[in-house]
Amino acid sequence: MQKYSHTYNVILDNMDLFHYRLRPISAIMYLQDAFARYTATKKMAAYDLFATNQYWIITEINMEFTDVLPYWSEEITFKIKSLYGF
Repeated sequence: MQKYSHTYNVILDNMDLFHYRLRPISAIMYLQDAFARYTATKKMAAYDLFATNQYWIITEINMEFTDVLPYWSEEITFKIKSLYGF
């Protein structure tokens, strides 16, 4: 099983201004970026595949928050596990 992780600092634009925590939709955007970075390490990013008329399709995604969402400037780490060996 392949694993990859990437850590981000929560920026003001991604914060819920009433509760001062990361917005869930922003967490999804960070996850998308982390996934793109992971595929780039495998030479399977969208721009790599586009050159050969190939595409990847995400068929399942699971996001778990193991703690409360972080405040502004705190860190959030995304861990990606590939069950299919890429």
